[in-house]
Amino acid sequence: MTTPQERLRALKWGFELMSAAALDPRLDPTVRSRAQDILQIYPYHRLVAALRDGGELNLHEDFQRGLDEARAFFSDLLTEDRTPDDVKQHAVYAQRHYLTPGSWRWLSLPGAERLIGEWFELSETRPT
Repeated sequence: MTTPQERLRALKWGFELMSAAALDPRLDPTVRSRAQDILQIYPYHRLVAALRDGGELNLHEDFQRGLDEARAFFSDLLTEDRTPDDVKQHAVYAQRHYLTPGSWRWLSLPGAERLIGEWFELSETRPT
């Protein structure tokens, strides 16, 4: 079972993987461009800020799409023969506890924002 902290960590590692991929000259320019595009809608920083500050998350319509596209991106990195081994390993770690398809759909429903803190239950150490 994936813990709330593992869910948040997986989102962070996904963000870090896409950030690194967007700048990695070993990757095809289309892969780097795709990573940059996904980062524009990936919800990691907005989620962390809302959890840290206890504020409203205000999930935008691209929230689910950002998570879905990131998951597909990680899978594509793993199956692409030209992906360097260290990038593949990073993708394995990012995907290990990454949100499964459909597991975050409820986050965009009315009233769901009050449950986000519980779903990503924070430990004594706040996310960074």
